Amino acid sequence: IDPDQTQRYIQRASQILDGTDLPGEERRGRRQMIGARSAILSQQAHQAFANGHIEKAIELCRHDLELTSRLAQSGPDGLPRQEATVRRHLGQMLMAKGSYEEAEKMFLASAELFRSVLDPMSDFFSLARRVEPLLQLQRPADASDVIKRMKDLLHACAQNSTRREN
Repeated sequence: IDPDQTQRYIQRASQILDGTDLPGEERRGRRQMIGARSAILSQQAHQAFANGHIEKAIELCRHDLELTSRLAQSGPDGLPRQEATVRRHLGQMLMAKGSYEEAEKMFLASAELFRSVLDPMSDFFSLARRVEPLLQLQRPADASDVIKRMKDLLHACAQNSTRREN
């Protein structure tokens, strides 16, 4: 992947979205592209993070989370999977900054959202991310509980796989 070309694509997409209504300012008959805006913010956050601009990445990811959460609340089914993914990404960025308490909360919320949409492996990976901040916060008993939950998830997935084969 060419980082310069990716940056050009993101900038062009941002220019296209400049003509749309901002969240909270939607008007009838106008384009409202909250999902597209959120996706671009996500890409910009990842690019900033990859380039070592952690504060900028966190700022962009927080804005992405704001839009994603808004989208999740807008429909009857919501978008908990997207919100869970953004929360996990934000948690990773917060870990890099050393904000362990907030990162742990993001990973926990991510796991819970994945659990709500019955996605055990994504739940597993969000839980796995939770272990490090718990250890950094000197909460080994909580980390042990998370590891037990992860083992239970793997066991349940293995049982489901065996049932499908039979």
